[in-house]
Amino acid sequence: MTHIDTVTSLAPEEMEQIAVLLPQLMPDAECDVDANLQTLLDSPTSRLLTARLPDDQIVGFAVGNLVPKIVGTEGRINDVVVDEGYRRQGIGRALCERTIEELISAGAYKVEWHCKPELIAANALYRSLAGPPTGTGTYKFYA
Repeated sequence: MTHIDTVTSLAPEEMEQIAVLLPQLMPDAECDVDANLQTLLDSPTSRLLTARLPDDQIVGFAVGNLVPKIVGTEGRINDVVVDEGYRRQGIGRALCERTIEELISAGAYKVEWHCKPELIAANALYRSLAGPPTGTGTYKFYA
């Protein structure tokens, strides 16, 4: 059974576990994962959530951001990934639901996220959470 945690700091070995998952999210990404994770953790508008096994191994993560606008604060889910060996077990749903909760409790009146059409399983999950996407592939969940 996995548990979802909102993370405020990461040990080096935890950063490495997240770095190992990154190619499953963006295969061609070349970035300084440690520096980018630290920037996320230091930002008052960002939320990093992890899915962990009972032994604390990280098998998934989600990143949410708060975006202040004139009409109110919007939430955005920017990244969601679950290790291929742990998919179809409800971990992605749990990460999304908890990220939505976190962003709404922090003041977002809606939460949006985008998904490429070719990601069939991800789109099915997102549709079950927020209904059909807009014409641009954006899902919207209103508080």
